[in-house]
Amino acid sequence: VIDLQDVFKKHARFTAAMEDLKKDNEALAAYARTEQAKLQKMLEALKDLKPGSPDYKRKEEEIAHIDSDVRVQLSLKRKELREREAKLHYQAYEEISAAVQEFADRNGIGLVVRFSADEIDPTNPESIMMGLSRQVVYQRNLNITDFVIEMINRGTPPVAPAGDQARRPTIPGR
Repeated sequence: VIDLQDVFKKHARFTAAMEDLKKDNEALAAYARTEQAKLQKMLEALKDLKPGSPDYKRKEEEIAHIDSDVRVQLSLKRKELREREAKLHYQAYEEISAAVQEFADRNGIGLVVRFSADEIDPTNPESIMMGLSRQVVYQRNLNITDFVIEMINRGTPPVAPAGDQARRPTIPGR
């Protein structure tokens, strides 16, 4: 049996890549807040102009155009980040599957079944329902999770502290 959730949590390259993705999401949120504040200032400045005047209409069009551009940029960037996250999960799963196959072949194991090592919380109905739907009801010393984690992390350099990363989040620009 293998606890895939545990493998994903302890997969060094995957967790580092997910941290980078999280930082990019945070940078995008900061960019959105900054742009929203700029638009709010422009809307406040619009109040100083006479409604219906050419300057008012021009400023109103400019605000609408900038707002539209920002929304499109944010939407595209969010889609890109979701696609990147899906790709990271897929790549990690493929790597884990290959490690499981290698381990199983090397040790004469004909079947590896996914299970969860999490204890059932008797005070949490969701935990109880998840426990009841488990495929593996009992296993003794058949858990290969730690072996697979060791295999996929072999040769992975230690993760650098966040401040030392050369890569910076990409923020949409105008």
